[in-house]
Amino acid sequence: MYQPNRIAQDHELILADFSEDELKMGLECSLKVKHHLEKQVRDFSKVKYMNNLDALEAIITKYEIALAQYKMAQ
Repeated sequence: MYQPNRIAQDHELILADFSEDELKMGLECSLKVKHHLEKQVRDFSKVKYMNNLDALEAIITKYEIALAQYKMAQ
């Protein structure tokens, strides 16, 4: 069963081991995927992508938090 909250939680555990460069690359990739999904929803009314967008938003937030925490620890 699809569980976007579980996906975001699992991703958060993985982020703890990433370097700053890896976090930046992951955030950049996530933002590109988000842009693609938003385009699919907007251009083709593919509502099925909305759940993916919700999960991706949570992952992007985790990247942003992890980067902020990494910078504060420096």
